[in-house]
Amino acid sequence: MGIAERIADIEKEIGRTQINKATERHLGMLKSQLVKLRAQLVEEASQGGGGGPQFDVARTGDARVCLFGFPSVGKSSLLSKLTGYQSPVGDYDFTTVTAIPAILEVNGVKIQLLDLPGILQGASTGYGKGKQVLGVVRSCDLIVFVVDSAKADMEIKTLTEELHTFGIRVNEEPPKIEITPLVRGGVTIDCTCPQTHLDEDFMRQLATANRFRSGHIHLREDATVDRFIDAFNVKNLKYLPAMYVYNKIDTQTIEEIDRLAHKENSVVASVIFNLNLDLISQTIYKNLNITRIYTKPPGGPPDFEEAVLLRNSTTVKDLCMHIHKDLVDNFKGAQVWGSSVKRPGQLVGLNHSLEDEDVVCIKTNKT
Repeated sequence: MGIAERIADIEKEIGRTQINKATERHLGMLKSQLVKLRAQLVEEASQGGGGGPQFDVARTGDARVCLFGFPSVGKSSLLSKLTGYQSPVGDYDFTTVTAIPAILEVNGVKIQLLDLPGILQGASTGYGKGKQVLGVVRSCDLIVFVVDSAKADMEIKTLTEELHTFGIRVNEEPPKIEITPLVRGGVTIDCTCPQTHLDEDFMRQLATANRFRSGHIHLREDATVDRFIDAFNVKNLKYLPAMYVYNKIDTQTIEEIDRLAHKENSVVASVIFNLNLDLISQTIYKNLNITRIYTKPPGGPPDFEEAVLLRNSTTVKDLCMHIHKDLVDNFKGAQVWGSSVKRPGQLVGLNHSLEDEDVVCIKTNKT
């Protein structure tokens, strides 16, 4: 029996098992098996000659973003409107059969935008080249769900489930659970907050099911079964931010448009009528969480031609490491001009957090 068949059998058993106190431990064991098998499926997809060169897109630009959704929801048209690149467009399913890249420039940042082939339910098990498409998604910095506004909730639910099955967690943070393996001593557990979903005995059973027989587990969140299992498999998982484009809103009522527009990280749009295209570009940029930093040599003018781009962590140390690690070893101080300091040219240390469009002059023992 292959991995896909074993996964299907476990999913069927989970689906037909009632959820209650008597079955929760059995379900937890099944979910542990499921995560392991799905990780094997992802590994097979990454090794297994999947998809040919058309899915092996060279990474260019400052960030990579994919347009992800079902066939015929407007992904190719959106790519063409945002970038000017003429991606094949048609009134039939599967117009796009390869991953098509183009560059979207926003606020001086070059973003590689990928138009991916539409996927179908079952993509995570290989249906319709789904594993190859999802493999490309794992390489991205942001997922843009493009959905038909008439079927938005159903499409997002199905797409998210396919990503989850393939080891991609959407708009989630990794579990705040620290796992430290030890050679001997059994499993010890401590928590910094009350646990309402799991007791210690159940945690030990789940740890054993995940081949963790000796070490320390420290929980800093109220963990569910799924999050606890993920903590043992975090190296096989990908945590990616996502935003949602609800296309074809010209077919919807005002009430439905208003409902969709108020969802988090969402843009209502009509690609055919060029509605909210600029907002889509700006929302992509915002969700990439990019901070632009301009550098200034000692005694010289700032370089406003090319910014250093930092994502997520934006301390002076991050800036130094981005330029060259020797700057950290020889660091003496940094002067900053911008919104992160109280006065222009303020002297700061390595742990100072920078903000967008700050100007920084790094001083070292050699300058």
